[in-house]
Amino acid sequence: MTIDKKLVNLASNLTGMSEEAAHEILRDVKANHKLLDECVGPHDFQRVDGTMPMKFRCSKCGGTVSASLAMWYKKGLQHGRVLA
Repeated sequence: MTIDKKLVNLASNLTGMSEEAAHEILRDVKANHKLLDECVGPHDFQRVDGTMPMKFRCSKCGGTVSASLAMWYKKGLQHGRVLA
C-alpha cells in the first residue's frame, strides 16, 4: 500500500469523511506545496479576505499558507537581512 493510500485511509477512518474526499484534500495539499516549492521567491504573502482561520496567498506563485506560517516566514526574512 502506498503512503498516499495509507494517508487517505487514516484520514477517512479518523474523520468519517469518504476516501474520495480525503483523496481530494491530499491532491489539493500536494498541488499547493508544488506551487510554494516552485515559487521564484521570495514569497509575497497577502491576506485572503473572508477566510477563517486566516489564510495568506503568495502574489507570485498563488500558494497559500496559514497566518502563523506567513508571520514566521516574514520574520525569517527579517532575521536573514540582519545576519547578512
